[in-house]
Amino acid sequence: MLHLVKHSPYSRQALAQCLDYAPSNSAIVLISDAVVAGVAGSEWATRLFTETHAVYLLKDDVDARGLGDTLHPRAELIDMHQLVDLSAEHVTQMTW
Repeated sequence: MLHLVKHSPYSRQALAQCLDYAPSNSAIVLISDAVVAGVAGSEWATRLFTETHAVYLLKDDVDARGLGDTLHPRAELIDMHQLVDLSAEHVTQMTW
């Protein structure tokens, strides 16, 4: 299952709910303001990258927020084409 999270975890509960709900083999893509969860040393990065989910961050959104040099080492950046590919791979999707 593909989970798209678009809201900052500091303003909404979307990421927390996603992590509680998503099976371990799910892919989680952080887009828009949700990319702040990938900052190294944050409580959210610690939780995200110790889970067994595949976690991706949309590069354009990371760059727009100037976070490129602050991300957790396991953060995998993807572009829009790769997001489309992930969408094609995962028939079941949920946006948070």
